Amino acid sequence: MTLEKLANQSLLEKIYSFSNEADIVHYLDENSNLEYLLIEAHDKIKQVFPEERLSLRVAFDPEIVGWRKLVIDIHTKLDADEAFNKIKILDNNWWLDIVSTKANDLNINIEFDEV
Repeated sequence: MTLEKLANQSLLEKIYSFSNEADIVHYLDENSNLEYLLIEAHDKIKQVFPEERLSLRVAFDPEIVGWRKLVIDIHTKLDADEAFNKIKILDNNWWLDIVSTKANDLNINIEFDEV
């Protein structure tokens, strides 16, 4: 592992919680282009969701062999309408321009925490 890769991984571990570190590290090893995008995503998401905790996980589809995708979960206690209004702002200000060109292997998800 290169020093730059180690520094990126260390930064990602500070700004996101990892649900299963081994899966995430393996995914990022295969998709290293996502490291900078995840750092940018953190900054863009925090502009809209400043108080929310962000986590990373790898999603698997049991019906499609080998299908995996990295997911950023935005953990919030906001009510559904407010959270979805904010995700629309994120979509319109940044995400929709990025997703088709750079983020094919990445999803952003709202995770509603219990109040």
